[in-house]
Amino acid sequence: MGQAVRLVYSEADLLPGLVIDYYPPYAVIQSNTAGMDLMLPLLEEIAAEVLEEVLETKIEGLVVRGDSAVRQLEGIASFTRVAFGDRDAMAGAQIQENGVFYAADLVAGQKTGFFLDQRDNRLRLGAWVQDMGGGRVLDLFCCSGGWGLRALHAGAQQVTFVDQSRDALHLVQSGLHANRVPAEKAVLQVEDVFEFLGRETAIYDVVVVDPPAFVKSRKNLAKAVKAYQKLNRLAWRRLRPGGLLFTCSCSHHLAENDFLNLLAAAVEKEGGWAHIIHRGGQAMDHPVLLSMPETAYLKCVGLRKLTDFP
Repeated sequence: MGQAVRLVYSEADLLPGLVIDYYPPYAVIQSNTAGMDLMLPLLEEIAAEVLEEVLETKIEGLVVRGDSAVRQLEGIASFTRVAFGDRDAMAGAQIQENGVFYAADLVAGQKTGFFLDQRDNRLRLGAWVQDMGGGRVLDLFCCSGGWGLRALHAGAQQVTFVDQSRDALHLVQSGLHANRVPAEKAVLQVEDVFEFLGRETAIYDVVVVDPPAFVKSRKNLAKAVKAYQKLNRLAWRRLRPGGLLFTCSCSHHLAENDFLNLLAAAVEKEGGWAHIIHRGGQAMDHPVLLSMPETAYLKCVGLRKLTDFP
């Protein structure tokens, strides 16, 4: 099984509004603008032939999606259709990423079915978990379990997956089955993350915080910063001294320095100290266009919780 990859990344590839992802043996085309919608008939007609020539493999199904929230800015309707292939198979697809199997819903799942942009950061987390000799991991806003399944593959003793979506946790369960993870190594919790953290008392070796975008526009930036601070303060309390917090923001309105500043404020308010052990962004198949800083949207910061002033 080949590895899933982004083939076309919208403005960064000078094709505004167009995303094409490859989930062997399927492909997903996503249109995010009215202008690109006009090109869809042509794209659907030629996609399979072009991709098969480029990838040198057969495309067994194609999903065309126009269901991203950004379409609302242009007032264009949402849609999803299967151009060809087995709809059920694509809704229950299995993908592979650096030795870990994941379940992906290419028809109705978030983004085009999986968060491909976090690939490198997940791999880095796995390396840290392996170096630590495993431990207990808390995966918040887990979606289909990208972080937690990587941690289990790297030797984590147990992962607690938390998400308010039952559909997301069904994908996690499928991923656990695909990777033959023993039942006692995973805890699945359907709950709002803030409510979970408000009542949780357990301490973890690693906590991952990967929420949806809190900053939808600049006008609510201040409110979103407070939410990020609260979230990371609550997560910090669940971390043992010497443990690791991997925390992310996918809001392009929130600059990296501002994200680091709010993390520093959150740790300080908890009376703690931290070393930065990782700073990452989106994977290389999500390129950044120099003249368009909005294409650099993903921030991932790894912090080690210090026991005292270094």
